[in-house]
Parts: sequence; structure tokens; C-alpha cells
Amino acid sequence: MASRNGLNPKIRGPKGVGYGRALPAAFGFGNGIVTNANGYLSIPAFIGANVTTPISFELWTKISSIFNYSWCGIKFNYSSYNMHFNIDARGGAATHDSGSAITFPTGIYNHIVSFFDPTITDTSKPNIGTIVNAYPGGYDTPGYCPSIALFPTYPVSVMNVCGDVSGTELNPYPMDEFRIYNKVLSLEEISSNYNNGLGSNPSITENLLAWYKFQEFETLDFSRLQDGSDMRLGIRDYSGKNNHAQAISLDTNPTSGTYSLQPF
Repeated sequence: MASRNGLNPKIRGPKGVGYGRALPAAFGFGNGIVTNANGYLSIPAFIGANVTTPISFELWTKISSIFNYSWCGIKFNYSSYNMHFNIDARGGAATHDSGSAITFPTGIYNHIVSFFDPTITDTSKPNIGTIVNAYPGGYDTPGYCPSIALFPTYPVSVMNVCGDVSGTELNPYPMDEFRIYNKVLSLEEISSNYNNGLGSNPSITENLLAWYKFQEFETLDFSRLQDGSDMRLGIRDYSGKNNHAQAISLDTNPTSGTYSLQPF
């Protein structure tokens, strides 16, 4: 028992939100990913899944010129209808071969957030869009795309990162901090993640489906039960969902001059 004269003070235990939890690692750009030849990353856990909720894709990239390449491609399993969604340097958020021409700033880090929302069928509300550098009018102001509302669900047949849905587009410029969410990010959340161009850890984590930091290639467990039955080389998912990305035709040798992970 503590005395009243202050000679034997009672030490109070720490309390409050976060007590006993590890602090998140400080944010910082490390390596980014570039593709060689026709290499890309595939996310096997998403293939065969049905998209019924909004999806947002977030990434950082630094480009020197506009080129024929993609940062992400997702294709849906409709054999009679070429339904896909690409995030690329030509059309940003493109669906069913639609999109608009863009000119991203060159020589700087660009923060890109693209989304589509299959639950929106009201033409007065946006169901697709891309926001660059936290400026909502910076490119492809959110709008309505009729092809997004054609079906009640979207079965995924292809999910590629650092490549288009065909896996044939070269990406010669580095990309980092690729994240997928099952919601449309608000402007406040986008601005927080943009952090005046400095970048930040995600302001929300409960809606993360995947988060790739591209620090190194690792042999990871791709099995749904995480029982070690499906070990492949890829990029770790930091969302905690174990949706790791598999390396396809990428240079995974750190001593190679064309190693796919380079300082961002």
C-alpha cells in the first residue's frame, strides 16, 4: 500500500486504447516492383471468388512517360462478355474496354485510388472512378459506367497486379504500396493516405483485402487452411488475410541486374 508522505508512491499500471499492442511500423517507401518481359503477379485466392461489394485499389507509382502498361487488371468470368476492370496509364479505371485518356505528372510519386461499385445501379450516382494525388478532379472524376451494373455479381477469372488481364503488358516504372479494399474509400481516407505526397500506412485496416509492400520475394503458404500444403514464391500480403501474390515470370533473383524489386 502506498504511503501518504510520498516516500512509497504507488505505480499505476498503463491503461487506455492500444495497451499491450505493438505500435504499427513507421511508414516509409522501400522497394517497389517493376516487371521484366511479360512478368506479373497473380492473386490466386481471388480467382473464383464473387465480387458483390465495392472494391477500391490503391497504389503509388513514379513514371517518366505515358506508356502502354497496367498497374492492375481484374477480369470476370463471362464468356460472352468481355467484362474487366483495368487501372492503367491510358484509361485509368477502364471497364469493358472503356476509359479516358490521361496525363499523369511525371518525375514525382503519384498516388492513385480507383474504385468500382457493382451495387450502384442509380445512374445519378458514381459507380466507377479514379482519384490521383487526393484531388477528386485530377483525373477521371467518378461517374456512372453502365457495364458495371449489368450483373448482380462478378465471378473473378483473372486477378493480376503489375499487369493487365492478359498478363502481357510491360511495366517499366516502379509501383509500391498496392492495397485492395472492400469499400469505396472516402476523400478523407484518401487524403490521409496521400499525406501531402509523403505517403502513409492505411488510415483504415478493417476493410483491407490485400496489402503488398514489395520488400522481398518469399516462399509463402497459399493454401486456404494455411497448413503448408501450397508453398509458392511470391509477395507477402500484409493485410492479415493471407491473400499473397504469386510471382509469374518475374526476375526473383536479388543479384540479377533485372531484379523485379527495385528502390522506389
